[in-house]
Amino acid sequence: MYGGYLLGIALSLVIYFVPMMIAFYRNHGRYTTIFMMNLFLGWTMVVWVICLVWALFGASRINHASGGSNKYEDLERISRLKSSGDLTEDEYQAEKSRLLNQ
Repeated sequence: MYGGYLLGIALSLVIYFVPMMIAFYRNHGRYTTIFMMNLFLGWTMVVWVICLVWALFGASRINHASGGSNKYEDLERISRLKSSGDLTEDEYQAEKSRLLNQ
């Protein structure tokens, strides 16, 4: 008897937080802002739609990141791949030169 109500409430909550989930999945630069607006003002539906559009079309952190620290993280990542044998020496050198020339 209560199963239908509980399912309806659970489904409503999932739909209510769709903008937040999309922003989190896309690693959105303003994830926290979208979450807070969705949490407190999403019930107005206008703000919910704004949050949804912002989450879908806003830039992710990857696009906003400067080349400085990410370049070093990428170099460490390809170094680990080379150490594990997933990259050959030639592939490693090619990827390294591509990263350093960005």
